[in-house]
Amino acid sequence: MFLRPSSPAETLIQPQECFSTPISRKRASNSARLGEELRVRLDKARGGLEAQTEHELLKLDHTKRILQLKLEKESEILELGLHNERERNRVAVRHEEELHNIAVQNLHAARSHQDAVNQVTLEQAQLERELALRLLEQHPPRQ
Repeated sequence: MFLRPSSPAETLIQPQECFSTPISRKRASNSARLGEELRVRLDKARGGLEAQTEHELLKLDHTKRILQLKLEKESEILELGLHNERERNRVAVRHEEELHNIAVQNLHAARSHQDAVNQVTLEQAQLERELALRLLEQHPPRQ
């Protein structure tokens, strides 16, 4: 709803006519250029923010990967430690078993040796008895 100009002065300052003068066109062109410059600056700022966001995301991904690798390395170290501990325990048990077997063998050897000594002592005692009996038969005691 446009109002019709009631006077010739109002006709001169109608908005649609403001842009028809060279000065108004220059101002409009400055405004358009300023608007375009602002749009370009805004786009650059947005692009900068996007680039910065992308950079921060890349840094975050990199940090995440480093932490993941550290975690994997720490896990591997713990697994190796557990493996080494199991191996040490297995070797210690095997060593204890060997010591036990050696002790049992030494006990059996000592018993066998004692049995042999006892057998020799018994045989010696029997021989001495037989010798004593022969001597008594050959030389009876005097009465």
